[in-house]
Amino acid sequence: SELTAAGVTLGVPHAPGHPLYVMLAHLASLIPLGTVAFRVALLSGLCAAAAAWFTADVSEELMLGDASPSSSRIASFTVALLLCASTAVWQQAVRAEVYTLHLALILWATRDALRWRRDSSDGRHGRLARVAFTLGLACANHHLLTFLHLPALLFLLMAVPVTPGDDRGSRIAKAAAWALPASLLYAVLPLRALTDPLLNYGDPSTMGRLWELVTAKVFQASVTESSASIAENVYLTAQMFSDTIGAPVLVLALGGGWLLLRRTPLLAATCAIALIGNVASKVSMVIDPTNPDAFGYFQTSLALLAALAGVGIAWALDHSSQVIRFTGTAIMALAALWTGTASLIQLNQIDHSQENTPMVTDMALLHEAPPGALWLTANTFLHFNRLSHQAV
Repeated sequence: SELTAAGVTLGVPHAPGHPLYVMLAHLASLIPLGTVAFRVALLSGLCAAAAAWFTADVSEELMLGDASPSSSRIASFTVALLLCASTAVWQQAVRAEVYTLHLALILWATRDALRWRRDSSDGRHGRLARVAFTLGLACANHHLLTFLHLPALLFLLMAVPVTPGDDRGSRIAKAAAWALPASLLYAVLPLRALTDPLLNYGDPSTMGRLWELVTAKVFQASVTESSASIAENVYLTAQMFSDTIGAPVLVLALGGGWLLLRRTPLLAATCAIALIGNVASKVSMVIDPTNPDAFGYFQTSLALLAALAGVGIAWALDHSSQVIRFTGTAIMALAALWTGTASLIQLNQIDHSQENTPMVTDMALLHEAPPGALWLTANTFLHFNRLSHQAV
């Protein structure tokens, strides 16, 4: 409800402010379809659909030259569906949150970076500029997750051999020049704060307050402190991956990663660095599997694992008899059913239609509290719901 209210009113939500999401959510709220809350949540669904498309593209780029066109298309389409069937994507695709937007932007940049790697035309500089600009947009949405994905793309950028008139230093300089303007969308936050919007987290109207908001100072303790060890969190992460995308997909991803390592070590290393960076985003914190945000953080890993699984599927389709291909297709269908069914069973089916606590709070605030009264509540979500109702 907080992000819905921020989107509708172009306000400032919790740190780091997520300016890109807020602006897109505001545009979504103007669509004349359903309720305002539905319109804002629809943005997450559209971004999840785009992320599935880019996952298929990334998978095809990884298997390029090592699979027939038909096997490549079948495998990439299969893993895109598998990703859509996972609990992690389902949860984020139906709620007003920043994670599917981040996933779509990161996969978009990764797909274009992989295409840039094999592009020898004069237009490759323009492709690199698009990669950098997309990363800048991702930074303006969720900078922590973007920074942790950056080493993988920088490794790819530096590892690709130079061409005449091109060097690694100029690549980084050009990329930074294109990424910076998009990331400067954070300048919108103090401009909006000066208008005293309905939702104004931290009131970033001064440079000091803006810095505290963008650096998420209030959340830094949760990033550096954890009640569990790194090893325990890594084990819990692996368990979450298995629960959300299914053990068959993880096995296929291991096989695909091994095949990629033997054929193109550069791409295998890029995927490994990206996976390590994304997992690191959460293993140093407290991981709560009951919190949908935990799955939101790990979506990039799930998409990359699905793409690697596509490499394994395509190889199996190309190196087997017709009988084995039919069996493999049946196994893929079983894997999809496994993933989707497990996700469906794990989702908590809760009926909120009869809950009246937010309504009672609203009535008290609107009719019972005298002007200038101070309302204290231990439930933060009631405050956000109140702002959301007021915004709508």
